[in-house]
Amino acid sequence: SVRIVGRVDGASANAVRPDASDMPRHVGLRILTAVLMVLLLAGGFALGRISLLIVGAYALMGLITASTYWVDKSAARTGQWRVAERSLHLLDLCGGIIGGLAAQALLRHKTSKDSFAATTALIGALHLGALIVLVAR
Repeated sequence: SVRIVGRVDGASANAVRPDASDMPRHVGLRILTAVLMVLLLAGGFALGRISLLIVGAYALMGLITASTYWVDKSAARTGQWRVAERSLHLLDLCGGIIGGLAAQALLRHKTSKDSFAATTALIGALHLGALIVLVAR
């Protein structure tokens, strides 16, 4: 199903966007994973097992990464030059995974490309595992 969101070029044609019921199932998993990582960072910091430097690095890289996904989504909509997928994955890998996962889910960007999703899932699993190890030590 679709929801009408406005007119295209002032003509009588309507622009449409899928409503929330059309959202791929794995989008919710991205948000859940990002929230779990935030909770692990907060809990690890509260327990003294994760430094403020690590928390700050995840926050800064998350903002940078989410912004880069937004730029890429905007470029995709307007037919401009795109951000390379390997660059998006590199940002995710370098600590921006929380922002990357949130941006993918909120912007509905790169959510239906299976190869991209698989690489993102691997990067997410690596970060999740590392955070669990840091908090559990």
